[in-house]
Amino acid sequence: MSFAHGYTNVAKEVFKCDMLYDVWIVSNIEDILTQAQRQIVEQPFEATGLYLLLSSLFDLSDSLVLWYSSDYQDLDCVHNKKQFLGSIKESVLDSICECYLYVDCLEGN
Repeated sequence: MSFAHGYTNVAKEVFKCDMLYDVWIVSNIEDILTQAQRQIVEQPFEATGLYLLLSSLFDLSDSLVLWYSSDYQDLDCVHNKKQFLGSIKESVLDSICECYLYVDCLEGN
């Protein structure tokens, strides 16, 4: 993961705040999503690296945002870990394999 100064403006808009503590990105998330899409054919979603990564990030984060390109407005919002990982699983099972979510991790803990 890397610190993402370039995503600060998007994060401020999505999180509706002026001050952010940290904005982090998973720089190879597309590769991880694609790998999970291949893995899910032979193993449960819960055994994929994507599941393990995002499950851990949920526990460590106040909020998460997943989007593709410039499509970060009007994201579906989830409030607990089960909804979050269920939505990710649905995305992985879809042939497009793109995730568009705003996740309030604090409300779900």
